Amino acid sequence: MSFLKYVKYGMIVALLFSVALLTTSLASSHALRSLSTHRFSEEWRMVLQFSGNSPLKYRYFTLSGPDRLVIDIDDTRSAVDLSNVSLQDSPLYRVRSSERLHGSLRLVLDMKSPLRTDVVKVEQGGQQQLIVKLRGASVAALSVSTVNNKPKTMVSSDAPKRSSDIIVVIDPGHGGKDPGATGVRGTHEKTVVLSISKKLYRLINQQPGFKAYLTRDTDVYLTLRQRLAIARQHKADMFVAIHADAFHNKAAKGASVYALSTKGATSEAARWLADRENQSELLGGVELSDKTHMLQSVLISLSQTATIRSSIEIGDVIIASLKTFAHLHDDDVDQAAFVVLKSPDIPSLLIETGFLSNPQEELRLRTQSYQNKVAQSIKHGIVSYFQVQPPRGSALALAQERRRNELWHKVSRGDSLSYIAFRYHVSAGAIRQANHLNSDVIHIGQELKIPQQRTG
Repeated sequence: MSFLKYVKYGMIVALLFSVALLTTSLASSHALRSLSTHRFSEEWRMVLQFSGNSPLKYRYFTLSGPDRLVIDIDDTRSAVDLSNVSLQDSPLYRVRSSERLHGSLRLVLDMKSPLRTDVVKVEQGGQQQLIVKLRGASVAALSVSTVNNKPKTMVSSDAPKRSSDIIVVIDPGHGGKDPGATGVRGTHEKTVVLSISKKLYRLINQQPGFKAYLTRDTDVYLTLRQRLAIARQHKADMFVAIHADAFHNKAAKGASVYALSTKGATSEAARWLADRENQSELLGGVELSDKTHMLQSVLISLSQTATIRSSIEIGDVIIASLKTFAHLHDDDVDQAAFVVLKSPDIPSLLIETGFLSNPQEELRLRTQSYQNKVAQSIKHGIVSYFQVQPPRGSALALAQERRRNELWHKVSRGDSLSYIAFRYHVSAGAIRQANHLNSDVIHIGQELKIPQQRTG
């Protein structure tokens, strides 16, 4: 592709409260553990049961056209499958949820008609509950023969759920009738980047907890919007476009990593707002068509700001990895208005792997060994980032949560297995078994899981 002369744009945060969005914690303090429904003669109730010790903070409001009750619960995730809620003989036709970028849980109760609503917090048996109360003519009209004070339906998180992989969509640039840049030796960009992308695809799929997809695995042409649609179809957690550069000055060389610029984000927000058909796909399924234009702009702006920040953080890790063997055109993540970077809610990067117009770099980019190094560096950057900040609900995030509930000891100078066992009141044998140790030999910096077994 032709070299783009770029200008770095500073991040401009137009909304002060977006700072809260960018400081998402890695774990929620609360989890929605169960949901039950109850029907009375004049009132219909839904009881939400939560785990967590800190005070539950929530807000709620109603919307019309269609009628619905929206409940936002801070620092909370859902551990129940709402699709199992039975709403037969209820004033609702659907209950849905989304875990928002700043760590809150949004519950939406779609009502069959306008109702008087109330949401109150109570504590019972040491656990916090939210009780949703719905009143109105449609509730009173429900068949009296089915009225009772026992739960009508119950949904719980006790059943095991399969954890999802972190989805990475890899986009080899150009293809088919579009060869991209061409080197002095006739090397086509579309060929080089497809080879690197396939290597990256294999590496990511070898990583537990990750799943990669390619937008193309043959020499075919895709429009830029088609590439974005593939990422959204796979519900990507990360989108990475692989390219190679060219410039009229053959001395130009080095790899570059691009994220979306704030200028590009602004223009893309306008395009998304104008395209009503795409709005239902944005922001984790939050409907935008019923919002005012200003609120739509706010929601997309907040999502884009957080997404750009995540993209830059991932890009920084990739640059650090590339720097170990490759010349860099710039030591920082650059920002530009590339179309393939413009998904409002998917962290996206475009990586220029080098300049095909530079004879030396063209030679390197043609070799399998150099392509392997590039793919390894990109994979290392992506995996390293998501191992620290895994998407909510992914296998890695759930593993982190389990680990936080366990007791671990980091071995320091002077520690012995017998001393650690004495300190935590467990047997040395139990520690060996929990950590699959064949002997009492331990090493400084080693992390040992401390079992909950107690010595008499």
